[in-house]
Formats: sequence, structure tokens, C-alpha cells
Amino acid sequence: MPSVSLFFKRLLFISSSLLCANVWASPINTSNHPENSPSLNDYFDDVFYVGKICRESSSDMPLNESHDDTNCEDGYVLKIEQLDYGEVQQSIVMDDIPSTLWHRTTLNKLDNHTYLMRMSCGSYCGANTLIGRGDQQQDFDWWFTYDVDSRCAAEFDHDKMMWVARPFFSDKTIDLPKTFGQSDTAAGLKYTAEFTNDGHLAISEFMANQPKFILPNPCQAIQ
Repeated sequence: MPSVSLFFKRLLFISSSLLCANVWASPINTSNHPENSPSLNDYFDDVFYVGKICRESSSDMPLNESHDDTNCEDGYVLKIEQLDYGEVQQSIVMDDIPSTLWHRTTLNKLDNHTYLMRMSCGSYCGANTLIGRGDQQQDFDWWFTYDVDSRCAAEFDHDKMMWVARPFFSDKTIDLPKTFGQSDTAAGLKYTAEFTNDGHLAISEFMANQPKFILPNPCQAIQ
């Protein structure tokens, strides 16, 4: 693995290239000398980072000084990772995000290998994407829940009219027939699902405060 100084030089080169193209990346700050940057690993764990990049802002402030998410007119999601042979690679995960969706696009780091990108387009409208290293990417619908420890996700499948589960970055699907059903509400589903702290899947009737029943972690069935 390259030293911090070598990685910093690469990061500085990438950031300089982005700035020359009038692009600003937040929250990375490369203005300090590397030995004065002990928090570098707060942003990069084994060199893996996913962030939103604004390429055009409606604000009069320069891109590297404007921190108002609502000012971005056009942007994209950038992934930076270190490959097995030491090279630091950048790739665009999603491009041409318009101003109407920019501030509704959020990124959450789940662990050192996975980010969650959540995009909302209104009430009960949107999508979720798990982003991993290499070419790992997995799309889910709006009704979605996950458990990081077991690396298990579940979503409502409108075609099957039930919740289904999938391990992170797997093409295997586990149907959950006990959750079958639809409703006449705008949401369209009879049950909601949410993983508990111990990795079980709590199933509730739509808008109910308490679970109707609890299922064991569905991904354990295929492990």
C-alpha cells in the first residue's frame, strides 16, 4: 500500500484536475500539507470514498466556497478507490444530476466497503443504490431497508406484491410470501419492513406503530 504522502500527491493531482475543470468536491480539503492532515483517514478508509461533485452552481460564490446544496444546477457522484496494485482510480457513479434532484440525493457511508446513495423524487418516490468497490453496484426501489452487520437488504417488489430480500451485491433473491399484499393508499403496499438491531426483519402493517410479526434474517437462508 502506498504511503500517505504518495497517496496525498495522487489525491492532490486528482483534485487539481477537477478544479481546473471548474469542479469542486466536498468535503475533501487538500489545502494543508500532508503531515498537518491527521484526519485524512477520516475521509478515506483504505482509499475508498464516494462523494457528490457540483460542476455548475447558481450561486455567485465560487464552487470551492459555496456550501449550499440547493445552489447546485448540475453535478455527479464520484467514486475514488485504490486498486489492488496501488493505483488510485476515480470513476463516475451517476452523472448529470439536475438541480431538482441534487439536494434530494444523499450519500451515507455504511462501512469501509459500502456507501448508500438515496435519491428522492417526492412522496413514496425514489431509489436506493448500494455502491461498493470495483464494479459493485446494486439498485433498489424506494421501499427499502438494510442491515449492515449481516449485509442483507430488503425491498418491496411491486410486481410480486411482496417484500424480497437480497444479500449485498448479490443477484440472489429471497421471496417473503408472508408480506404479500397491496393497499389502496398512495404507497401501494400492505406491509412495511425494517431490520431490527439484532438483524431480524420486523414487518408492520402500513402506518402501524408496532410490528405485526418478526421474521428471522432472510439472508441467512442462503448462506
